[in-house]
Amino acid sequence: MTVAQAMTNGYGINTTPTRILVRAAYNSTESQPQVIQTVPMAVLRSTTFYKQRWMVMMVDTAVTCPTDGTAFTEQMITWNVPRVLPPLVPTPQITTLDVQMGVDGRKLDPATIHSRDYKLDVSPQLITVKIPVGAVGGYYKSHVLDNTYVISYSIEPMLEHTWQDGPEKTKYTVLHPITTPFMPRPPVVTNHTVPKARVFNVTLGTFLPDVELVKIIVGPETLTVPEANLKGYNVQEHVFPNGSKTYTLQVPFEDPNVKQKVTPPDTRTYILPLTYLLKIVPENTPFTHPAVVEAILKDIIPPTVTGYCDGAAFYTMVTYGNMGRNWIPFVGSRELGGSLLALYKYNANSTNFWMTVPYNSVDATYEVSDGTLKCVLAVLGSTHY
Repeated sequence: MTVAQAMTNGYGINTTPTRILVRAAYNSTESQPQVIQTVPMAVLRSTTFYKQRWMVMMVDTAVTCPTDGTAFTEQMITWNVPRVLPPLVPTPQITTLDVQMGVDGRKLDPATIHSRDYKLDVSPQLITVKIPVGAVGGYYKSHVLDNTYVISYSIEPMLEHTWQDGPEKTKYTVLHPITTPFMPRPPVVTNHTVPKARVFNVTLGTFLPDVELVKIIVGPETLTVPEANLKGYNVQEHVFPNGSKTYTLQVPFEDPNVKQKVTPPDTRTYILPLTYLLKIVPENTPFTHPAVVEAILKDIIPPTVTGYCDGAAFYTMVTYGNMGRNWIPFVGSRELGGSLLALYKYNANSTNFWMTVPYNSVDATYEVSDGTLKCVLAVLGSTHY
């Protein structure tokens, strides 16, 4: 190929008074895959022809770069590079003069390598770099996989190996971007509610800095964060020193979107159905997280009956308690309603009702106890929560 043809095909070729530059993508047509010491490599061999007057000079070049060689655990990244690269050296017998590592194209001194818990090991076959997941020099990124929150960790280590084979010295430098596989980090909803305070206190997290809370669905109602705060829900973002964040939400028990379930005689379960709508920036990738939060409180005051009697009738007053009129009163075996209301002189207000039941009513019962005749009136309630 001429230089123009090579550049049209995606190669880069350039010369200076002291250098020859050849660039090629790993997947270029003329590159060759090769496995060296279990590490996949891409190899490119080329010959460059220079003509000046009656002289032709040919320069053979060979380039090889690792295309993989990384292994992952939840805690550690391991990157292997062959110490001896046959495409670059005529003999496996080389003398290693220096091996250095760095990050983002900058070499690091041994003290910095140690402080970051990096490891650099040179064996006869492999040069191994170990980097803890989450170490300084890299960064975390949020992603969504099947509406599940996942994260990855990325870092770009550099390896510089200087060796000598015969009279020649070679400095071999590799920059190798690494991104871990996705690591699931499903958000956790933590219920900090103190039932006696009668306010739900819920925390959602933990997220990386690139996650934003967009909306909250409470029951049937969808609210943006500002709208939720205007409604009195108190939505707050909390950022920690390492940049991670959580979101807190407070909702009063009395809010119309809070459901209630009663367990007689005096226990009530408050139920808060939630769906968080979040996004990852700057991609604006959306995802959701549903939750149901419950709080149990013994706060039911059942109806109470008080009264007295004289020589002719029972005088009875019933206080509703705090359940309103969500129950049906019975006098004896009959529901208090219809014609009985007038018969028993029924009166009511917002907190109680009272009535007068004569002794000769069919709802009164006569009993004999210890030789004494007693007239008994039973006032019962049937709840319908």
